[in-house]
Amino acid sequence: MPLKNFHSARLHSPDEYKENPDWSKDNGKFRTTEGKKAVVAGAGMFDFPKNIELIWGQLKTQSGETANVQSLRFPKSDYTKEQAIDFLLKNNIDYMKFEPAKDDPENHDTNPKNKSIELTPFESSVLKKCLDKIEDTTSFDDVVGLFTVNYEDFILSFDRSEFLALKRIIKKL
Repeated sequence: MPLKNFHSARLHSPDEYKENPDWSKDNGKFRTTEGKKAVVAGAGMFDFPKNIELIWGQLKTQSGETANVQSLRFPKSDYTKEQAIDFLLKNNIDYMKFEPAKDDPENHDTNPKNKSIELTPFESSVLKKCLDKIEDTTSFDDVVGLFTVNYEDFILSFDRSEFLALKRIIKKL
């Protein structure tokens, strides 16, 4: 569910977490901290800025004092939606879902024919690189009547953060 003042990046499904973590004194499922060092998928150990909230929980497979970052919250006063996504992509932080801060519903066009996808500057540069690389590695085979691609050259030209960006672009479509 979108939040009013925060863009949110869900790293793991809430269903993966205990309802009552072993370390919880008031039976709350999650805890929030502002900025902190944490291990996150893709980036490894990462020192988050103080203005990013980390939502912690205890995975069903964990016990004791162990906690895991479930999601990240970016205050919309400090981050645009694009800046938050760029932060995630540039730092190789794997996330399963991104929800921009809740806007005024009157500002949304509900006609699906008028929808377009919004790309961050990083996503735009990755998409351009992808299209250029497709042109460089693709040729038309007159005998078979099909296009062929040198997949190895294509795949090796992208780093991890660029692949994650391409994945998100495709999901937006």
